[in-house]
Amino acid sequence: MTGRFYAAPVTIGRNFITVKLPKKVAEYFDLSKPEIFWSPIDGVIQLSGSQPHMVIPMMSVDAAKFIPRKQ
Repeated sequence: MTGRFYAAPVTIGRNFITVKLPKKVAEYFDLSKPEIFWSPIDGVIQLSGSQPHMVIPMMSVDAAKFIPRKQ
C-alpha cells in the first residue's frame, strides 16, 4: 500500500486556522458529530473521526529517524 498525500486550502485567522477538506472526508471519518480529533506528531497533524486510543507516528523519508526493529 502506498501513502497518499493531498493539499488543502488554509485560511489563517487571528486565533484559529480553517482547513477546507472535501466533503467526502466526512464519510471517510464516519462523522456523526461536528468535530474531529487531531494530534501533532513530528510536524504532521493526524486526524481521526473518533477519539483514538493511540496515535502512530507517520514514517519519515529521513533514514536517520527510523528506529531499528528488534528481532
